[in-house]
Amino acid sequence: MTFQEMIEHPEWQKKRLRIMNREHFTCQACGANQIQLHVHHLRYPIRGGFLWDVPDEQLECLCKICHQMRTEWNRVAKTAIESTPTRGLFDEAYRVDYIDYNGQEKAA
Repeated sequence: MTFQEMIEHPEWQKKRLRIMNREHFTCQACGANQIQLHVHHLRYPIRGGFLWDVPDEQLECLCKICHQMRTEWNRVAKTAIESTPTRGLFDEAYRVDYIDYNGQEKAA
């Protein structure tokens, strides 16, 4: 199943509406409620999984603009993390490989 087919699938559409309803049809980043809304995945399903398999707590409601900004930020951050040598710069006790969207530290 292609990404586009998953987006159009009734299971994703139901889940998408459930998440938007949970967030009162309001962008969780800027508070907008009079602009097109998207449901953003904090984590995607593992290869072969479906978009609707992701737990609800890993989904957030964002307006179109905030979704574009979040997606670009994630791309830039991932590139920076992958291209920045950190080995030896910090004591292992303080090393953090990346921080997820909820501010939780993730070590290698």
